[in-house]
Amino acid sequence: MIECKVLNSSIEELEDFSLPFAQLLFEAVQEGASMGYLLETPMSQLESFWSKVLSHVAQGSAKIIYALEGREIVGVVVLQNESNPNALHRAQVKKLIVRSDMRGMGIAKKLLAIAEMEARMSGRTLLILDTETESGADYLYQSQGWIPLGTMPGHSALPNGELRPTTFYYKDLA
Repeated sequence: MIECKVLNSSIEELEDFSLPFAQLLFEAVQEGASMGYLLETPMSQLESFWSKVLSHVAQGSAKIIYALEGREIVGVVVLQNESNPNALHRAQVKKLIVRSDMRGMGIAKKLLAIAEMEARMSGRTLLILDTETESGADYLYQSQGWIPLGTMPGHSALPNGELRPTTFYYKDLA
């Protein structure tokens, strides 16, 4: 059975999560997902990314929602709150990742729904995200009521360096 949790804790307790989240990101990149990293990215750089996100969680400016099967992390998503005074009503959804052997089980939908709920509970009324155009995630967001804002050609590179278009989405939670 898949269980989803919201990560809330002190930075000391959070540090244990850096490696499992980095491993999910590494697998996604190795499988060709456009996640902001190239194939040759060392694991240490991925761990550093997650350490930075975890510090945002400890500061209260981000939330991480993760999925467990037993004691194993099989999915994750980041909800990053905007901090500018004129943007306190919005947040960004980042790094929605589900382990490849667990896809198709509704985990991504569940993670996304919890992220939306957490955003509402934090007073956020607008969510934004971007994803590779015509990817599995692109279709997922459309199916969950996200509204495409537009597509930018050559915006992001796949892990092999190939430039791909990116679609930007928003969801009004008000």
